[in-house]
Amino acid sequence: MGLFLFYIYPSNPNPFLFSPYFYPMHKYLFILLLCCGCSSVAKKMYGIKDPGIENRESIIRYAQSINLDTTHICTVDTSTYLKTLIRIQSSLPEAELFNRDGINITYKKQDQDCNAGLFSFIPNLRKDSAYNRKDAYSLTQHLEGIRGLNGEALHNITDSSADYYLFIYWVRWIGKLNKDHVREWMDLAKSNPHVRIQVIPVNMDFQSWWPETFQQKVTKSMSKKK
Repeated sequence: MGLFLFYIYPSNPNPFLFSPYFYPMHKYLFILLLCCGCSSVAKKMYGIKDPGIENRESIIRYAQSINLDTTHICTVDTSTYLKTLIRIQSSLPEAELFNRDGINITYKKQDQDCNAGLFSFIPNLRKDSAYNRKDAYSLTQHLEGIRGLNGEALHNITDSSADYYLFIYWVRWIGKLNKDHVREWMDLAKSNPHVRIQVIPVNMDFQSWWPETFQQKVTKSMSKKK
């Protein structure tokens, strides 16, 4: 189960108007869907809340409260934020993997597969196994958009001794999904005895260090909904 965020150009003839969340953002229509319809029952069951503006302290405090490893916690810059959501097919929580050669590999057999595949893929990672590749996007390119939780550039975030790098995308407001997905993926990576997997949690919450204009683009329609 995951939270799906769709970015759709206004020219799209089928803009999913049934969704309860409908956000214009620059060229995109920002739609939030939980299992193709974020019902109040599902939101309550999974502890899903409306997104808020977070800062380094609130993100770290929350992560520690649910026992998420914060060693390499980070986020992405504003120029990369939308691109990242589009690249991960707008699903949260989600993850991307890179091997030690910097090649982006995928756990999905088909692009539309959900994140459930990670529960079996992570513990079965091996050094010499062949996996489906995404050659158009490398680890070096990925790291260019990674930022600290105050918006600062990060250097040497990856451990050269790792066999794989697991970037887990998460947000505070998805509630229990952080415990039964994000934390579980972290634990599976640490307990894989065959390979060394460096876990890098990438927080995708709305950030307090964003320029005010970017914050307004993201939150304007949210406030109108309430």
